[in-house]
Amino acid sequence: MTSEKPLKSQDNLEGGLSKDDLFHILSNSRRRDALHYLNEHDGQITMRDMAEWIAAREHNTSVSQLRSTERQPVYIALYQCHLPQLDDYGIIEYNQARGTIRRTNLADRLNPYLYLEQSNHTDGEMKERVVTFTKQLLSSPSVA
Repeated sequence: MTSEKPLKSQDNLEGGLSKDDLFHILSNSRRRDALHYLNEHDGQITMRDMAEWIAAREHNTSVSQLRSTERQPVYIALYQCHLPQLDDYGIIEYNQARGTIRRTNLADRLNPYLYLEQSNHTDGEMKERVVTFTKQLLSSPSVA
């Protein structure tokens, strides 16, 4: 999308994500939902399909039951903010003009964090998993 990369903290990997980047990316529920959607759909997807899925999830309804007033704010936020950010970080390839999205290999590195809330681990086990994964993430070479 753009040639500029977001400002990143000093604890960067070579061309990769810092802890600050990682937690910034995952701090927003729509970005997390976008990543969940991409994990469930292979290949290139459309922004419209993603926006409808996220809006339906936010409103506890089906895509077919969505109203335009529920869909539109999600579409606009994805178009203007969230997808360009994910593209700038190299997590997705986003063609804004065509409305298409494809996940990159870097997106795989976020999966352990995305699915923490769905696991059946105790708090102590979860903390240990997060610490271990963070250390692995920060010590591995960048895939970008």
